[in-house]
Amino acid sequence: MSVEFGIDTSMEGATEGRFDKRKLEIASGEERTIKPDLKVTGESSVYMQFTDEQGRRVTESVCSYTESLSGYSTVIIKNDTVQVDENCS
Repeated sequence: MSVEFGIDTSMEGATEGRFDKRKLEIASGEERTIKPDLKVTGESSVYMQFTDEQGRRVTESVCSYTESLSGYSTVIIKNDTVQVDENCS
């Protein structure tokens, strides 16, 4: 699985976007803590894009609103669904 985290700079005031792309091997049932290296100026959101073992590319918002990139999100990826529990500020 490859995982990319990024800043959605389409929100007004978001002036600096960064990406953090990693190639990870995550086995079924395995848990992983990932702390992306991102910077933000102004209001923005954080997305996670991943490619699963079938080659499908999926993009999910993991922090729908942030000004300071603080907090965390828990993401559970299943065969056909992605569950995101945001705790961002």
